[in-house]
Amino acid sequence: MTPLLDWISRPRGERGIHFAHGQDEWEYWSYPRLAVAALRTAGSMARNGVAPGDTVLLVHPNGPGFVAAFFGALALGATPSPVAVPAAFGNKESYVDHLVRAAELSSSRVIVTSPELTDELSSHAHAAACQLLVPDLEDSPADLMTPQSPEIALVQFSSGTTGSPKGIRLTYSALESNVLSILRWLGTGPEDSLATWLPLHHDMGLVGCLLAPVAAQVDVWMMRPDHFVRDPGRWLRTIGRHGVTTAVSPNFALDLVVRRVKPRMVTGLDLTRWRALVVGSERIQPATARRFLELVTPLGFASDSFLPAYGLAEASLAVTGTCPGWPFSTVHPDWDSMRMGQPVTLREDAVDERGLVGAGRPLPGMGVSIIGTDAEPLPEGTLGEITVTGNSVTRSLLTKEGLVTWEPDEALHTGDAGFLLNGELFVIGRLGDGVKLRGTWVFAEPLEELVKKHAARPHHTTVLLGHLSGEPVAAVAVENGRPQELAALGHRLSEAVPGLRVLAGSVRAGWIRRTTSGKPRRSQMWQELTALVPSGFVSWDSRTAALATAADEAR
Repeated sequence: MTPLLDWISRPRGERGIHFAHGQDEWEYWSYPRLAVAALRTAGSMARNGVAPGDTVLLVHPNGPGFVAAFFGALALGATPSPVAVPAAFGNKESYVDHLVRAAELSSSRVIVTSPELTDELSSHAHAAACQLLVPDLEDSPADLMTPQSPEIALVQFSSGTTGSPKGIRLTYSALESNVLSILRWLGTGPEDSLATWLPLHHDMGLVGCLLAPVAAQVDVWMMRPDHFVRDPGRWLRTIGRHGVTTAVSPNFALDLVVRRVKPRMVTGLDLTRWRALVVGSERIQPATARRFLELVTPLGFASDSFLPAYGLAEASLAVTGTCPGWPFSTVHPDWDSMRMGQPVTLREDAVDERGLVGAGRPLPGMGVSIIGTDAEPLPEGTLGEITVTGNSVTRSLLTKEGLVTWEPDEALHTGDAGFLLNGELFVIGRLGDGVKLRGTWVFAEPLEELVKKHAARPHHTTVLLGHLSGEPVAAVAVENGRPQELAALGHRLSEAVPGLRVLAGSVRAGWIRRTTSGKPRRSQMWQELTALVPSGFVSWDSRTAALATAADEAR
């Protein structure tokens, strides 16, 4: 027996998961009750033809049914593969394509779901040639069995930031290694607890906010993403009222908190027991971190409990992290001199929107290196591609071309650019989201952070980079953008990156695409934008603006 499944045979009766309902209402499921539900679900899967070694798709919202289905599949010796619920996609056609591709790549023939999604998924399951299964958690027989761990414990499907989704196959030992590494990093003990709203189909929500706390059998307070979006303050209230010690969040969620939650709304809340806030999934904006700390430190949250981290699904989840009790680091690179394979120059002036927050040091069992274009290691302080090694790194992917594998000692090329400084990792952005300008690399993420700081509607604004007619171009796209707004944002970006051609234009509402984890689908949007440019996308162009300015000066 191993930590991922040990709890089913020896559940702690005094701990469990609290599932959110209504307005600050919770439904409590103890670990013994969840263990029985998992065995019932395993029995239901077996009676419907699921055998050890099979892959089962889980299309289920956060709730006891998801927990029972995930661990029930593992106990049966099958491989669970969580897929986003339809609402996370928004576009029905895109969702069906994603579900069909997931079923094809994983050879899944069963989709486990919840009663409320049955009608919506029935036709989708037919398109994917899958049987729809809704297990009974309460009344079906809990077939007695000895849980048996499968060789492949999880297939995580990427959200498709750069193309077609791929299935990341994680062995049981890899997943377990990462869970144990997370628990050691955070020093999780029996009296700890965790509050989460993150979706369980995503690696950060699944591994960090379900598998790790369940393996430790600590109390969990679990909301759904829509609960958080409607009322970000509920997350803070849950942490304060129940003495929660641990939470996990991406940067965009902290930004939502500081925009929607005013100090008067949390007056009197006690956050003194909150000792670990892991922040990852995307780059952390220094201004967001500062504003969030200004909100919560008066309530007892210690600033050295703010723990930036870096991870990716191909490594199960966590790769690096800031240790509890250590202050996080912020540096200010000279972005104008950023060159791959060259030392990064740091500036003394502290400007929030140009700052870079460190993601901590490698967790136990993980290794991080920076390599150049020749795949050779680069020294500290040098910009290159981030590579990762460790026991929790995947060794195989399901792709439309077939199964792709590599050797156990081969480093994982992440496709992210960054550098190491005093052993700490600093992440710049995706290599595919950058362009080279006069030998200097320019990345979309820091430019978008700058533009959003001055945008009236930051969540309806994005920045894309690419080439038009061989020329590097940055495009500012604003949903239903107004001409004056577009000109101001385009001008701001043009000032920040002299010599880079900047276009700004309006797109229809809902045009900005994001993955189910909230990351921009920049590659897809850029491809669509290149078709829009000739048909009238451009409202402001730095080239014509410069010509107009020159003409005015000449007059």
